[in-house]
Formats: sequence, structure tokens, C-alpha cells
Amino acid sequence: MNRLVNNRNMIMPECISKILVIRAPDALVYAWGIFKRIVDPGIARKVKVASASESLALLRQYISDDQIPAYLGGSLRTGGDAECRQVLAPGGPIPEAAFRRFLQLAAAKPRQPGQQDGRQESIRTGSDRVAAEALGSCGMCCRRW
Repeated sequence: MNRLVNNRNMIMPECISKILVIRAPDALVYAWGIFKRIVDPGIARKVKVASASESLALLRQYISDDQIPAYLGGSLRTGGDAECRQVLAPGGPIPEAAFRRFLQLAAAKPRQPGQQDGRQESIRTGSDRVAAEALGSCGMCCRRW
């Protein structure tokens, strides 16, 4: 398991070419300026942190203006919406209805393998892993046993 984790950690950072942090508080911009000196140089080159006043300039280095949402200073409006809420999550606090549903699911008795709930269940022969489509999990673990 340790070898798998180490190999994944060596490969995954190479799957990301840039991480842009925009509208960051001044404290985070300052902290990143110090912290990036102690992280791997390859990672430090990929991460760009910009304050609110520098965010649009940073975005324009990597994204064309017609693809930057209008609320960030670009010209993109999805369905006339400057915040492009049809394609971008607005962020903010968790909606109360979603939080209540989460608590209901967390309090519910976990479903056992073989129980019927309208979805077809399948277990791989010779394996303890339950198919992702059966449990609705990520497919990497059996979190809902």
C-alpha cells in the first residue's frame, strides 16, 4: 500500500499544469510568498496566488477574456448571468436543505451488501470491493458497507 501511495504522489502532481488562486486575502498572498520557498520547486511553479486587485491580470495570462466570467472582470455571461451560475457553483455556506439531508444519511443504518434499494448490487468474485455503481461511491473504496 505504501508503494502505491508513493507512486500516486509522484504521478498526480504531474496531471495538473496550473493552480490559480484568485481573490486571495492579502495574508494568504504573503504566506504563499514565504511558503513556496520550502515546497518542491515544480509545485511552486504551478501555483499562482493573486489578491483581488491582481486576479484579472493573472486569469488573462492563462484564459481568454471571453472565457472569464463577467463578475471576475471578463466578458463571459452564461444565459445573461454575469456569475455564470448555470456552470459554476456560487460557493458560500452549505444550503440548509443539503445539510439536513446529509445528517439524515449519516444517521441512517448503513446498507448491507445484498440489501435491495432499487439499485442492482454486484460484488466482484474473489474481492471485497463492491462495484461503484451499486453503492454510489467513488469506486476506490467500500465506504458504505
